[in-house]
Amino acid sequence: MTAFKLYLREAIEEVKGKRIEQLQDAGNRKTVERRLLDALSELTHHWLKGKRGK
Repeated sequence: MTAFKLYLREAIEEVKGKRIEQLQDAGNRKTVERRLLDALSELTHHWLKGKRGK
């Protein structure tokens, strides 16, 4: 295998690895955002329930 082909193969693998990391990071961010929204929704629900009880 020529040095150029080897260089291309390594570069492609590096880009694939970085893209996978980006996708995983995006997935983790979505999970955190979802948890925050769920917690906010639950707090709002409890607050509204308390307001109706008064």
